[in-house]
Amino acid sequence: MTADSLNITALINSKKGVHISIYIPRPTSDIHFKSLVQASLAKCLNQIGTNLTAEKTEELLGPIKGLINNPKMISGFNTNIAIFRTTEYLRLVSLPTDINFSVHVADSFHVKPLLAYINQDYKYLFFGSDGKKGYLYQGSKKSYHLVKEFLFRTDDSFASDVKYKNLKTAAQRKKYLLRKNVSWVEEAILAIDRDQSYSIFISANTAETKTLRDALKNNQVYWRNVSKKFHPENEKSTMQTIHTTLDLEKVISLNLSLSDFEKPNLPRLATTYVSYDLNEISKAAKRGHVKKLLIASDDSVFGKLDDISGEVKVQEADMDHIDDDLLDDIAQNVFKSGGEVLLLKKKLMPFGELIAATIKNTKKGVLQCSK
Repeated sequence: MTADSLNITALINSKKGVHISIYIPRPTSDIHFKSLVQASLAKCLNQIGTNLTAEKTEELLGPIKGLINNPKMISGFNTNIAIFRTTEYLRLVSLPTDINFSVHVADSFHVKPLLAYINQDYKYLFFGSDGKKGYLYQGSKKSYHLVKEFLFRTDDSFASDVKYKNLKTAAQRKKYLLRKNVSWVEEAILAIDRDQSYSIFISANTAETKTLRDALKNNQVYWRNVSKKFHPENEKSTMQTIHTTLDLEKVISLNLSLSDFEKPNLPRLATTYVSYDLNEISKAAKRGHVKKLLIASDDSVFGKLDDISGEVKVQEADMDHIDDDLLDDIAQNVFKSGGEVLLLKKKLMPFGELIAATIKNTKKGVLQCSK
């Protein structure tokens, strides 16, 4: 899943008024769901306190209370659930990734679990052919669906095609026929999104595979072959193979990204340095100077972040309806500036820290490590 499909940018840009973010693991029953919502409401009331009038509090929490009496809507998600609420906004998001139950009341939404999901997610295309019919699928970590089915044309259907009839050899006609059939697939692929790069998996014979790859060679595609033939009855096992491959590639990609934080005292690139200082990282993130951010996914640092300078003021706990997880706030700033945000369990973080970053070195010729 991409950030756009989650519309995480809209969540990050929301800054007006009290923001409620609730993360609920997949409920085991309607009663379980109701109890989690009630616990969420209790936490919200405690955080809001007397900062809002009773009328404004009811306006804010009313739609969340309404979910208690509508468990069927929630059961339709069949996954973990995120609930985002302001007085002007209510959104429920399905999250098929591990989350803990948590409630956040602050002056912005808490999106760290969404960023973790984006890191784990992927999208891909799959084209399969049995020689007579073709099948184009689009998928993500969460699901897949058939985009289009193609009934390939045969020699007989080209009887009125002048160019085809003028070809002298059977081999030329076969090649012409193949290109025509594959052109439909090419057109369908390009219609999905011409500006995005895709992993494309193929189960087709050698000629079909080569023709399709040649047709799309100038586009942003990364090819992988699955098999030389596809049967629709093998759809599920084929997709499982693709998902296993992409899951493994995600792990490899994460390990490569984490290598930037290994042995940070050794000079690497003159253009960056590694920092573990919360305040330094926050200010650099506000300036758009953080290239890569690593934060603990299962811990928090509460406080307030100056929206202009990036300066942070740390609190011992989540004190009120304005305090937020500073790790989350910093991650949002890095995400908005185009930096890479990575999340790890606290026990896997370098040196047991809660935050680390590679920062653009604006002092030429100076290599440093803030630890």
